[in-house]
Amino acid sequence: MLQACAVVKGSSKQMRLPSTNHLKPTLLASEFVALPDPVQKIHDRARCFSASGRCDVDEGRNPVARLIAALFRLPRAGRDLPVTVKFLTRGGREIWERRFGGSLMKSDLRRADHPGHVIERFGSASFMIRLRRDGARLHYDVVAGRVLGVPLPKALLPRSETTEMVADGGRCVMVGIAAAGVTGEVEITRLVRRKLRVLGSLGGRPRHDLAALMQLALDGRLQLGGMISERFALDDAATAYDRLAAGRINGRAIVEMHRDR
Repeated sequence: MLQACAVVKGSSKQMRLPSTNHLKPTLLASEFVALPDPVQKIHDRARCFSASGRCDVDEGRNPVARLIAALFRLPRAGRDLPVTVKFLTRGGREIWERRFGGSLMKSDLRRADHPGHVIERFGSASFMIRLRRDGARLHYDVVAGRVLGVPLPKALLPRSETTEMVADGGRCVMVGIAAAGVTGEVEITRLVRRKLRVLGSLGGRPRHDLAALMQLALDGRLQLGGMISERFALDDAATAYDRLAAGRINGRAIVEMHRDR
């Protein structure tokens, strides 16, 4: 399950991602806006360029399954593996780079000739996938495939049960102190149906939280490099703050104390 999405602050013009590069929102049209916001966000290239979480990987035991796994460079079996996905755009296409632990799996997605369909290519194999919304879920149905340009019989097509959805539950954390008497509105029906919790927080606990964050980074569960979009030397700190104030920082920027210009 992908639990986090790196959100890019800034317009699509600053990111050089025109609306035609939003592959799935364009294909699904009005169906797309009916999906939950987290599902929309992960396919909006002006707001999301990577995601991360944890996953379990099961591996087939028969020789054919092992051959297919090697052909498509599928990750090895494991439990509670760190997974990250980077989303790149190339002229209306999307490249998804998935990392399961130490394994890299890359695919190329583009618009198909059939409405509401995409073509996903893994090396010499490609598959036509129908995007289908079912309530708050987005399904990926494999309807055709080719290997080395040769069409695959339906009996040989991979069975896919891929679904994007937002699980029930979650927390809304209110951070900071407002002026006395300030109130906020909460939608009770959504709170109850989605089993949400509202919490208050004055901030983190540095002695505890920093150690926990460092351990997550050492374990490979927190990909710090992908969170940083720009770096500045200390002498350029003023420039960094000017860019931040002007809304020209896409993602996250840091000022490094010992970085050369």
